[in-house]
Amino acid sequence: TRRYMPADEEELDDAIHDGVEFRELLSPVSHEKGELICRRMTLSEPDSSGRRSVKETDELIRIPCDTVIASIGERVDGSFYTKNAIDTDAKGLPAVNPETCETSRKNVYAIGDGAFGASVVVRAIADAQRACSAILGQGAPERVSAELSDAEIYSRRGILEEAPNKDCADGRCLTCDLVCENCAEVCPNRANVSITVKGRKLHQIIHVDYMCNECGNCTVFCPYDSSPYKDKFTLFASESDMDDSENDGFVFLNESGDAVVRIDGKKCAYRVGKKDSEFDARLAEIIGTVFTDDDKFTLFASESDMDDSENDGFVFLNESGDAVVRIDGKKCAYRVGKKDSEFDARLAEIIDTVFTDYKYLVL
Repeated sequence: TRRYMPADEEELDDAIHDGVEFRELLSPVSHEKGELICRRMTLSEPDSSGRRSVKETDELIRIPCDTVIASIGERVDGSFYTKNAIDTDAKGLPAVNPETCETSRKNVYAIGDGAFGASVVVRAIADAQRACSAILGQGAPERVSAELSDAEIYSRRGILEEAPNKDCADGRCLTCDLVCENCAEVCPNRANVSITVKGRKLHQIIHVDYMCNECGNCTVFCPYDSSPYKDKFTLFASESDMDDSENDGFVFLNESGDAVVRIDGKKCAYRVGKKDSEFDARLAEIIGTVFTDDDKFTLFASESDMDDSENDGFVFLNESGDAVVRIDGKKCAYRVGKKDSEFDARLAEIIDTVFTDYKYLVL
């Protein structure tokens, strides 16, 4: 019955709201000639645990249906535990210490559905944290991140080879808790861009509206159940483009830094550098970073054009990928695909990407 159903009340209410009809106390007997034949059951008296089991009656119920999908619930197979000398209760669940999740067998832990029966994933995660704390002999830290530089993290991208030995498997870790740029990496049009905001440890992603064809790649590969092309703070080319979109974002009106910003569907005027903006200061920092010229890595048509500008950037010298790169006012030679460049590996990735796309367009 609904009272004893092993399901979350919220899930049950949602199912009923969606039109699911529950027929209680029926036990399927057979399915034949377009009918599901069930035996009517009744509830017995409560047992010592307070739960009422079911018992058969002689009444049969016929339900017209052409398809039956068996969904008979979940339970833990306790034989695995008993075969491994782990004590179990009457339901076949392992007897565990509720504080540590350790079973009756020393140094063996059980968590999640395997320990307490079917439940939700967050409870399994909580169990895992308790078990890890017990194994480590101390509380699990809130966040564990490798102390790696951005250059080292980016240098690991695209390496598919096996770890040389079992002791250095973490050498392939991409530190996704600090640098997750899947949406920027999988976008074929480079419409999602990673930027570095001064004073912020984590990189920020902005979406460039006019470069996006809404292919959905970023949605498919986003590990956070998000659609970056819809959800990320967006740079628009014009105010009319902003009006044609539902994204929150901004558009520059002139070269003086005047902009229109939309947050939660509401527009407001803003000028880069303004202190008391009507919105979160962190968004103002992102807008300022995008606007500031010295944060723009520039592709020049010739080395003379580079000399006429103060921007950091690069120029290709030939179709073989030889280039001149200027960082912080200092020039250096670079060749596309070179491993140990004299500058940040992320900038090398940008140059390599532009060269590949540029060469394709020229051809």
